[in-house]
Amino acid sequence: MAATWTISRCEYDLDVNPGGQVLVTKLHWSARLVDGANSASRYGATPADQHRIYAKAALLNVPESVIVGWAKAALGTSAVAEIEAALLADIAEQVAPTTGSFNPA
Repeated sequence: MAATWTISRCEYDLDVNPGGQVLVTKLHWSARLVDGANSASRYGATPADQHRIYAKAALLNVPESVIVGWAKAALGTSAVAEIEAALLADIAEQVAPTTGSFNPA
């Protein structure tokens, strides 16, 4: 099973240079894992690599898969692995619960 990563929003600052360039500053991401009827997800926002400068019009055409790569790079391989491991653990807990709750009578 592989997690599906998506980007819900990108934040940017307008660059002071002429030409309408923007600097991507924050990436809002989500990671989701589905296994049959069970699913798990995580959401977060991470500062973007400060070298992501684009013309505003060009930025709107950057594929989501590329921006997911930016988010994963900004998070780092250890954090990405931890997020994906947590998703797997959530699925495992749904399949074979180790805790529960009830409402008193």
